[in-house]
Amino acid sequence: MAGCYSWFYVVASEDNTRVRITTWGPTVGGRVKNVPFEVNLNKGQIYNVMGVTNNAGRGTDMSGSKIVSIVGADGKCHPISVFSGS
Repeated sequence: MAGCYSWFYVVASEDNTRVRITTWGPTVGGRVKNVPFEVNLNKGQIYNVMGVTNNAGRGTDMSGSKIVSIVGADGKCHPISVFSGS
């Protein structure tokens, strides 16, 4: 559908949460498909990812993106929540 975006966001439940994200498509923020990147979050912080739209205004499907919590600066993997939609 024209004018729609596929998106997901990650929520940290604890401080020092490190997350590795590999997107299924290019993002509005300039991330490239299948190139992992990492973000650090603290309790309550959210990291939002939106797929780009093509010239016809159709959004890139972000289904298949991989989001994992990894060991952070404190040596722990912290729990995360991930929500998605379109």
